Amino acid sequence: MTKADSPLKTTRARPTSAYRPLGTLADGVVVLQPKVKPTHFTNSEIRKTIKKILETNTDDC
Repeated sequence: MTKADSPLKTTRARPTSAYRPLGTLADGVVVLQPKVKPTHFTNSEIRKTIKKILETNTDDC
């Protein structure tokens, strides 16, 4: 088998994440954000829900 007859070598593409880094907290935790805009809820609805959950959970700590 000559070099011209050898099959081409294919490379695998790295799978891309569906999230992108939004920021890093003081303890090194990376906060992620989706790369695409939400389709079922608006950004403000999501923010309000997260804020409401955080407020109710801080009372337990």
